[in-house]
Amino acid sequence: MQLTYKGGRFEFLAEWIRHRSLGVLAVYGLTIYVFALALQSFVMGIDFRLMTGQLVHAGIEADPFYEMGAGLGFWAVIFFCLNFVLATRWCWVENIFGGLDKVYQLHGLAGKLGLIMVLAHMGILVVQALPDTALIGTYLLPGLDLGYSLGVLGVLSMVLLVAATIWVRMPYGVWLNSHKWMIVPYLAGTSHAFVLQQDWYMLVLSIVGGYAWLYTTFLYRRFAPRASRQRTN
Repeated sequence: MQLTYKGGRFEFLAEWIRHRSLGVLAVYGLTIYVFALALQSFVMGIDFRLMTGQLVHAGIEADPFYEMGAGLGFWAVIFFCLNFVLATRWCWVENIFGGLDKVYQLHGLAGKLGLIMVLAHMGILVVQALPDTALIGTYLLPGLDLGYSLGVLGVLSMVLLVAATIWVRMPYGVWLNSHKWMIVPYLAGTSHAFVLQQDWYMLVLSIVGGYAWLYTTFLYRRFAPRASRQRTN
């Protein structure tokens, strides 16, 4: 692909877009949108601190930093749900995203973005809760609150699985089996959000991601399309 600048327009950008499926462009567009929202909340949070003259706000929901942290948790669930759906290798998924190779690339991208958002979600809310140590304890200590305990379970189990993937050498079969346990942090995270907010869409995301995981783990070998064999004389 030749990169040229012509007529006041970047031809390489138009060429890049023309060679991407609508599904791929939608994922990239959603990623840009999420980080643009986070940046907007960050700027508003700085302005909020300049207006109030206070650096810390003890977890108040009027603080844009709180909105940023909570919002990143929601988007993390979206990207992890997408990650599970992309792993199914459903034909309609491959058609939307332009082939199996593109699906695998987006599968990895969605997982990495989801992990970044989960860690940012927890980290931002903990920092934003300062200096309220009781609230930080509620966020981080299991057993004090069911909703937040589920969130801690989700984050810790995800970090352990990712750390094992990165730093522990293991045979491919063992790695693949450990990868299947990603459903644990996913369901813990969606349950965390549902218990705290009772948002119906978290229940929907739990069902969609859970079914995609169930299909990939137990049903794919039975129901996956197979090439028909033709008998030749």
